[in-house]
Amino acid sequence: MKKFIIINLNQTDSKEAKTARWKERGRWTVFTVILLSLILANTSLFLIGSGYSRLIAQKENEIADVKQRIRDLQAQGKNLSKQD
Repeated sequence: MKKFIIINLNQTDSKEAKTARWKERGRWTVFTVILLSLILANTSLFLIGSGYSRLIAQKENEIADVKQRIRDLQAQGKNLSKQD
């Protein structure tokens, strides 16, 4: 008895095409997850950096204020030591 290859011509997509489509979806999913995680990491680093910039600016303003107070006290004739 001869064995014949049976081909179903009514199929819209073959198994290979479906498998390839699922693999492609998987690749795009992995790419999207990696891309979103990198964007999230960059955003968090930017927010941390801007927070440090604000803190540094605040401390510089405090230092300038203390120096101005010292100059005012020296102008009034008061001697200051490091313990004051």
